[in-house]
This record gives sequence, structure tokens and C-alpha cells, in this order.
Amino acid sequence: MKKLIYPFIVLIAVSVSMSSFALDDNSGDSRPMCNFGGWMSLFDKEGNCMPPWKRFVKEDDGIADFGQPYTSKFSCGKNLFRCNPLVFGPANDGKGHCVLTNDKDANLATKACLEKSNPKAIQEQIVRLSKDPEKHAQFIGVAAETIRFCKSQTGGAEYCNELESILSSSSKRLADCTKGSDLYDFLPFVVSPLNEDEINQITNNLVPGFEKYLIEKQRKIDEAKAHNKLIYDKALATFVGAPKTALMIKTIKGNTTKCLDRSCYRDQKDKTSKSIKGNAYWKKNAKGKNRLVKKAHGSLAFCYRYVKYGLTGKDNYVDSKWDIGGVNAVHAGKYLKDLGFQNIMNDPNFPDVDIHNAPIGSIIVYKKKGAAKGRPGHIEIKTAEDEYTSDFINDSPTTVGGQRIPIGIYVDLPKDQLSKLVEVPNE
Repeated sequence: MKKLIYPFIVLIAVSVSMSSFALDDNSGDSRPMCNFGGWMSLFDKEGNCMPPWKRFVKEDDGIADFGQPYTSKFSCGKNLFRCNPLVFGPANDGKGHCVLTNDKDANLATKACLEKSNPKAIQEQIVRLSKDPEKHAQFIGVAAETIRFCKSQTGGAEYCNELESILSSSSKRLADCTKGSDLYDFLPFVVSPLNEDEINQITNNLVPGFEKYLIEKQRKIDEAKAHNKLIYDKALATFVGAPKTALMIKTIKGNTTKCLDRSCYRDQKDKTSKSIKGNAYWKKNAKGKNRLVKKAHGSLAFCYRYVKYGLTGKDNYVDSKWDIGGVNAVHAGKYLKDLGFQNIMNDPNFPDVDIHNAPIGSIIVYKKKGAAKGRPGHIEIKTAEDEYTSDFINDSPTTVGGQRIPIGIYVDLPKDQLSKLVEVPNE
């Protein structure tokens, strides 16, 4: 995702004035980019404008803000250079004019592109740009940055006067036939405190209206986020306090002393085998009959089985544990989603949630560190503060010293409440 040159938060928090904006890390250098055949490019260590097809240039994040980078699809062949179609038009093949020149020399390449230019082609490109707000905004960026570049040249690049004239006049004509508000969504990638004067100069003072747009947009973003936070908080509280959540917790905790599906036997397949696991023991019931039980705080290595049973029963999530698929706990997320649960781990709407402060009732899924596909993993339900339950009760998340890595915190948020969420304007 591209970084914005024009940071919204600084605008609101510091001042409406453009001069108060702080640039991000990619734009901290006030030195302008250079123009090479219509393409914005970077200077090398010797101060020469590098060819735009250089890997260092075309992979630079900032270059993408001025339109498509000069990738291999624009290659014309040996001793040929592709003029930037954004500036000089798409030519017959839709990719831009190819000119015979030294494609390593900015002056020669740009002059060759300028020779291909003519009033008719320029007018046709203006018409195209007027119908495409995104490319129009990119064109403004190229024009403003080129003006900055030409101003910075001691003697001026050999092509500066002619190229700057074409870019400036085209931008002004575009400003006369399009509404500035149509460009606002694309300008955050173009406008910066360093080029606002040049942009105002060639667009009939576009920036002030853009400033007001940003302030209003940020207000709408803040309102939408605040509204949605209340919805999510309420939905989460509803889940924690829901009767079904309480039943799930009661069921799984009640099962921690039971031997479900021969879980207490060492041999799961041979039903004649009577050898039991260390955490299981025989206990007499009220009628004096021996009954096989287990220690509530002792594991049998059947976490997923016990969580499945914890979700099973009348008024619970499923009628049978067979309604929940999967063998390995690490894969449980898929089946929990089928039941209506959603993973709020690493969800931007729940930025502070982790396995330690996860809401009561949440189901936490782990993968095994270093194992193929994380198998078998682990799963448990947070049944109270400082209480995590699967086939046993633990007083902390069962990470086993970092050998189990959490991959999901699942909750069942009421769909009727989530339907009240509003769309957050694109940031």
C-alpha cells in the first residue's frame, strides 16, 4: 500500500496551514525528483538523472505516485526509449511513443520525446486526462515536480523550458475544463508542502479547496470510527454476557473431570484395553460404584475434543460434537467461522485484544511452533479472568513457553448489532 505524502492527522492536529505539515519518511528530502522523458526519476550519487527503467527507480515507492513506473512492458528495444504516455500520449499501441535515442541520457531522451510532441497530440491528451481524475492528478504531480526540478537546476536542464511550458499550459487548460473536487480523492498521493505553490500556480489554486476537503473527510472518518467502536464494544459485551456463552463455559468446565470418548485410556482404539492415563483415576460414586474420572487441572492431550463438547448440547452451538469438523486444533478456526464466530486477533477494530486480555468466552486457537502446518496446535476457551479451559483448566494461556503461538481469538458477535456498522470513508 502506498504511503501518503500528505498526512491527514498532522493536518487536523497541528494546523490548517499547509506549511505546518510534516512529511513522511519517503518525502523528508526536499530535493525534487528529476524528469527523464516525461517520467519522474531519481538522481544518482553523482547528481545525474537516472533512467526510469533502472530497478532502483521503478521500485521506489514515491515514483508510483506519479503513475505507472517504467517497467519491462514499456520496453521498445535497443537504442529506443518509451516516452511517458501520461505526458506525451499513448501513441498507436497505447503504451506511448518509442523514440530512437540514447536511453541513458536524460537530455537526449527528453528532447526526442519533445520532438514527437505536437499541438494536436497535446490537445488529445488533455481530453483524455479530463475524463480520468486519477491520471489527471498524476499529471499534475508530474508537472509540479518538474517545475520544482527545473527551478533547482543551475543552468536548467536543456529541455526544461519546453517541457515545463507543455506541462504548465496543459495543467492550466485541464483546470479550466474539470472540477477540482473530482481530483480530491487522488491528490493525497500528489500534494506535499514542497510543491503546493507549483500546484496552485498551474491549477487555479487547487490546494485550498483540497485542504478543506481533507478536514471534512477526516471529520467523517473520525465520526464513523467512533460510531463503529461503540457498536463493536456493545456487541462484544453482549457476547460475553449471553446465555449461550455462559452455557458453553459451564459445559466445558463441567467436562474437565469427565473422561469423554475414552479420553482417559491410553489406547483409544482397543476398547478392551484398561490402561489409563496419569491424570485419570477411579472414583466411587454415590452408589459405591467405581467411575473413571480425571483431574480438572490435568491434560489428556484432547483439547479440541473437549472444546467441541463444550459447544455441544441443547441451547448450545451444536447438537453433536460431530457437527464441528477437523481433527487438529490448529484448523479449528474454519469450523468456528461456520458457527458464526469471527477472529478478532489482529483485527483493527480490536487493536488491544490479545490472549491475556481476551474477552471471557472467547475461543483461542494456537499453532505449534516449528511443526508442519502448525499441527496439532491447541485450543481453549477463556472461561474466566486468569482461567483457560480445554480438557483441563489452566490459570494462564497455554503457550507452553512459547511453543504454542496464538493464531486466533474467536468470538460470536451478534449479527443484528453488527448490521448497524457504518462504512468508514477511504483513508
